[in-house]
Amino acid sequence: MTIVPHEWRAAAQVLKILRQHAIEYRERAAQLFVSLAVPGGVGAFVAWAVLPRALARNGATDTLIALSAGVLAFTAIVIGFVVTLMLQTGRVEQHVTLSFEQFQLYAEKLRYMLHSQIVTLMAALLLTGVLILWCVLLVADANAGTLVWIGSLCGGLGMITMLRTFLLPLQIYDLHDFGLEQAKNVKRDQVNRDIKEGRR
Repeated sequence: MTIVPHEWRAAAQVLKILRQHAIEYRERAAQLFVSLAVPGGVGAFVAWAVLPRALARNGATDTLIALSAGVLAFTAIVIGFVVTLMLQTGRVEQHVTLSFEQFQLYAEKLRYMLHSQIVTLMAALLLTGVLILWCVLLVADANAGTLVWIGSLCGGLGMITMLRTFLLPLQIYDLHDFGLEQAKNVKRDQVNRDIKEGRR
């Protein structure tokens, strides 16, 4: 009898399945790493370059706390939006008329989009947690080196979250466009069959 909670074991199993589906959709670990490392590196570098000067200014604490509050509000909106979007994305009732091959292609796109949305959600959640920690350390007058290091991590996570949020509308369009094209093909085939049957 295991002491690991059922929710944890179920979550681990789902993550394993999601990763397998992403691999089947031709996304390798290197591609995922690049999609996270490039914006993350840019954001971390910008924060690392700016924070030392910002922390050195008098009265910077209040300004940085206010800025952090704005970022936390943004991440709260992103988290709520992505969760709602995931619930809507998973609906397939309107595509049950697709053929097996067409529905299989649609399901692959759907799984990949859900995987991408989960990555975006995790980035926003991590940003929220790390930024709250950074604010606590800032108020507690932690040393500048620690604040710059954790602030750079916040900058990287922030850039990842922003970029992936900007990509969501394009992914949604791609999914709906694919579904509409497949549905149009089904209707075309149905009309062609009706025409052929009418000529008999």
